[in-house]
Amino acid sequence: MSVAGEKIAGLLLIPGGADVSDADTPKPKRRKLNPGGSTSKVRADLLLALGVLKVVNANQMWQLLNPAGTSENKTFRAGLNDLEKHGLVHSERYTEAGLKTWGLTLAGKKAAEQVLPGGREVGSIARGAGTHGAAHAMAVGDTIVAFIRGARAPPPRASARAR
Repeated sequence: MSVAGEKIAGLLLIPGGADVSDADTPKPKRRKLNPGGSTSKVRADLLLALGVLKVVNANQMWQLLNPAGTSENKTFRAGLNDLEKHGLVHSERYTEAGLKTWGLTLAGKKAAEQVLPGGREVGSIARGAGTHGAAHAMAVGDTIVAFIRGARAPPPRASARAR
């Protein structure tokens, strides 16, 4: 199944898994379904990452899913807000730095399992992990972001001395 859509698009757009591509289903206006204006791809990517990381903030999602920094984290905040509207994610409160943390709901866990590759399971959801600043969860997320960004960064140039 494609991360960007097909049958998963219906689940991401309408709670209950209705498929908006069915001919007999009237197509509602996108803004009413997703007032943040997020795309199906962004929402699927957010579910995929939350299925692995459990608790994140929008800035970590931005760094993880957009390592080149070509867009603002507003795109990912809007996606998280749209997913929250559909009951797939919920806010876990705020970190010590004042960043809003996010986690999957039970419905979000099921949706995340659909976008994970090859029959992988999400595991348990992290209930209450963000209630006291989520220091450990944020450190785990920051570590993963550092590995991902480091893997995509160009190799350091050799110094003139080493040549």
